[in-house]
Amino acid sequence: MSLLARGVRLAAHASRSPCLLAQVKPKTLGGAQSSVGTPVLDHRIRFNTIDVIESIPDDEQRTGLDLFENVIAPLSARSSPRILVRFHEVETTADLLVALADVRHRAEQFNHHPILHIEAHGSPHGLGLRSGSIAWLDLLEELTAINAATRLNLLVAMSSCWGADISKLVHPAHPAPFWGAIGPHTSIDAGPLYDSFCAYYRSLLTDFDGAKALDAMRSASLPQSERMAFRPAEIFFRLIFFRFIAEYSSGERLQARISRLMGFIIEADPSALDNRAEVEAWLAARILEHEVHFERYKATFFMYDRYPENRERFKPLLADGPPWPVVDQVTAHAASDASTT
Repeated sequence: MSLLARGVRLAAHASRSPCLLAQVKPKTLGGAQSSVGTPVLDHRIRFNTIDVIESIPDDEQRTGLDLFENVIAPLSARSSPRILVRFHEVETTADLLVALADVRHRAEQFNHHPILHIEAHGSPHGLGLRSGSIAWLDLLEELTAINAATRLNLLVAMSSCWGADISKLVHPAHPAPFWGAIGPHTSIDAGPLYDSFCAYYRSLLTDFDGAKALDAMRSASLPQSERMAFRPAEIFFRLIFFRFIAEYSSGERLQARISRLMGFIIEADPSALDNRAEVEAWLAARILEHEVHFERYKATFFMYDRYPENRERFKPLLADGPPWPVVDQVTAHAASDASTT
C-alpha cells in the first residue's frame, strides 16, 4: 500500500458515507475586526471540512499529524454540525497532486468546502517534500479548481517557511486560486509555527470567528508573530492590479507595451505605418483605460460569471486605490512584505 493510501486518515466521527457528509451545512466564518484594530474585510467564507496534508521527513517531528490528532480532530468532533477532517500523508510531488485532486473531487461531488492546511518545508520558490520538491506554480491548477468548486471559499493555511509566498500564484487576469492564505512570509522556527496554528484552530473551532482565531495565532507565535500573515483575495487583487499600473503604465514600460502592440497591428495591416502616431496615441489611450481593465479583470478573478453572488461578496472599486496599509488581521508587518511578493 502506498504512503498516500496509508496516510489518508479520517477522524472517528467522519466514518459516515460521503453522501451523508455532503448534506452537512457549511459553517460560516466571519468576524468584524481584530483586537489589534485593523479592519477585517466582511467577506465570509463557508467551510465544512478541514484537510491536513503533511510531508515531513521521517526524522523530524510530525507536526501536521500532531496538530490533526491533538487539536483539529477532537475539536471538530464536538462542533455542531460536525466538521469532517481528513489527514493525508504524502511523500512525493505526485502524491501531493493526488491528494489535492482528491480534495477537489470531494468539493465538486459532495459539496465539501475545505480549509486546506499544508505542513511541509518551504522556500520562496515552493515546497520541500519528504521526497523531492514542488514549485508554487505547480500548485496553481488544482488550487484554482478547488476554489472554483467551493464558489471561492478556499482558505489555504501554509505551515511552512515562506508559506505566504503562495501569493505568487495570484494574477488579476486569472481566477483566484483561493479566498485567502495564512502563513509565514519568511523563515520561522518550527516551534512557534506549530504553536501558532494550534492556537488558531483551537479558537476557530470553538468560536468560528476568523478575526479572533487570527488574534490567537498572533499572540501564540510571539516573539515571531511579525512573520505571520493573513491575506484575503480582495487585497491580493487590488495590490497586484495597482502595482501593475505603477510599473507598466508610464515611461519606458508603457512605450514598450505600445511598441509591441503596434508590431502586431502592422503585421496584420502594413498601412498602419502611414498613421503610426495616431495609432500609437489610440493604443496608449486604451492601455490607460484603467477602469475598463479593472472591471474586466475583477469579473474574471472573482468568478462573477460562474457565481453571480460573488458580485455582492467582492466589490472592490478602482477608486479604493491600492491597499495601503494592507489589511492584515495578524500584523501590519505583512504590508511591507506584500509589496515584494
